[in-house]
Amino acid sequence: MPNDSMRAARIHAFGPPEAVVIDQVPVPTPGEGEVLIRVLAAGAGPWDAWIRAGKSVLPQPLPLTLGSDLSGVVEAVGTVQVYT
Repeated sequence: MPNDSMRAARIHAFGPPEAVVIDQVPVPTPGEGEVLIRVLAAGAGPWDAWIRAGKSVLPQPLPLTLGSDLSGVVEAVGTVQVYT
C-alpha cells in the first residue's frame, strides 16, 4: 500500500452524533484469518448509533472505530490456518 495511514470514524467518548470524529490512524496489518479491505462504500445503521450513544449491551473499549457494513477491495490477507 502506498500510504501507512488511513481515516477512520471513531469515538473517544460516548455521546450524540457529534461525538464521532474522523481520525488519521495507522493502516492495520491483517492477522490470522483476517483481511484488510480498502473501503469504497460504507453505511451506518442503528447498531452504530447505539454503540456511539453508549447503549450497547456488549462492552465497548474506547477509542472505538465504528462501522462494519461496507463494500470494498481486498488489499491484504493474513495467514490462513490449513487443517488436513
